Amino acid sequence: MQWLPRSIHPLPEEAGNLLSVSVTEDGACHCLSATGSPAEQGPLSYWRSDSTTTRTLTMPDGLRCPVVAPFDDGRVLVANAISPWVAGQEPQKNATIFDADDNPIRSFHAGSSIADIQIDPENRIWVSFLDEGIYGNHGWANPGPDGLGAGGLVCLDEDGRLLWSHNTPSSERFIDDCYALNVTRSGAFFFYYDAFDLGHVTADFAPAYYRTPLSGCSAVATDGAHFVFSRQYDEDPAQCSVLTLRGSRLARKRKATLVLPEGKVAERGKTWLKARGKWMHAFHEGAWIAYHMDDLPGAAPAR
Repeated sequence: MQWLPRSIHPLPEEAGNLLSVSVTEDGACHCLSATGSPAEQGPLSYWRSDSTTTRTLTMPDGLRCPVVAPFDDGRVLVANAISPWVAGQEPQKNATIFDADDNPIRSFHAGSSIADIQIDPENRIWVSFLDEGIYGNHGWANPGPDGLGAGGLVCLDEDGRLLWSHNTPSSERFIDDCYALNVTRSGAFFFYYDAFDLGHVTADFAPAYYRTPLSGCSAVATDGAHFVFSRQYDEDPAQCSVLTLRGSRLARKRKATLVLPEGKVAERGKTWLKARGKWMHAFHEGAWIAYHMDDLPGAAPAR
């Protein structure tokens, strides 16, 4: 079946050197771009779809692989996804929160080899990690100590204090690599390696796990009962899988194909997919294309 877009928008010219994209549960889009060459250090351009202005954020030197995550109140967090361990030094404060007037108000360490960051309605900061962050790289775990990323998926307060970590000695499951994250009002959904099951952590940090027949998906949209996963390994980049929660597993697998604007074809390495809440977003050749689960053929009535 075809999944038609709810909206198609050109990204602003300032988003040409796109570095990071974040989306919110209400369907808004947030883009972080380099103001010059992506290889240059300097101010960053921050654009959000619910605003008519583009903001400029001045980051510390040495920024590599930035990740952007908005708060609901106009503040925005920008983190350096890579934060090496250096002997004899405190962990780098690689995450900075800017107020609505673009002033840096707080910095803290948010881990290294970050995969994604999303902020919930209670202003708690959820950080997921790649396998390098979990098992160690850039000095962490060897020769340095285990990093914050060893938790696989962690939740921090606004000051960067650790509230919860998934990977602990008493954990029922272990995240080797967090492939996808979707933070909603009901908690955090995550798709992880090596089980490729779907995890759900409630707002009070109670985890549950659901079996899936999928592997390799990097984005998942959900209304809490139905789930749309992005392509699996070796599938077409526009292919999605639609599943329904049945007890302890996700079942009734159907296929959906993202319909792009006329003349555009999804390509690996050129088409980015991000999901949050019931929205799936595609970013392709300067276009932002938004899909909503209620628009799927045969979708359940809007809740």
